[in-house]
Amino acid sequence: MKVAEAGNDPFTLYLGFFAVGPAYLLRGDLRRATPILERCLDLRRTWQFADRAPLATAALGVVYAHADRTDEALSLVMGAVEGFHRRPIHFLPALSCVRRDDQSLSRADRSGDRLRPRGPGAHSAAGARGAEGHALCLSGDIAATGSDEDVEGCFRQALVLAEPRGMRPLVAHCHSARCITARAIPGQAQEHLIIATTMYREMGMIYWLEHVTAEARQLG
Repeated sequence: MKVAEAGNDPFTLYLGFFAVGPAYLLRGDLRRATPILERCLDLRRTWQFADRAPLATAALGVVYAHADRTDEALSLVMGAVEGFHRRPIHFLPALSCVRRDDQSLSRADRSGDRLRPRGPGAHSAAGARGAEGHALCLSGDIAATGSDEDVEGCFRQALVLAEPRGMRPLVAHCHSARCITARAIPGQAQEHLIIATTMYREMGMIYWLEHVTAEARQLG
């Protein structure tokens, strides 16, 4: 990013922002992620870059959602989904929008289903088993807001995909969610809480560490 900025190379700078912004978002560092992703989108609009445009737009939408800027978040993410359908990004096929309404879970299920391999020896789309793991975790999050009985199944399947691939943030998120959904079973809830908080602390994901700790405290 420094080299691109010094050389006045907007496209390389755009790619740099696209790489760094989501990294801060993954860690939950919204203070740093927000201005970087905003500059990323400014460059995209100014220079009309099409490359990775839906993903950059969706990433800023997620940042705004975590910052409770709901209307802006929904506008960005819905626009990102429309852009993705117009110009599919095959190396990251999991981009989707799932809202919390009656159709949410079926949408998340379809997102995961599109990424699953078909037939003997088949491979998932663009090697997207990791993306399938994210879709399953999302399905579990949505199911947990209702009375769906397969909440645990979603998180277990997500862990089966995430753990052997070294996807430690996703593993931590699954345990964090299982801590909340297993609140009626104190021993299990405590076990998941310990795993989640330990992993978040090791990875410096303070935002998520504080989030799960606060939720666990609220639930007693």
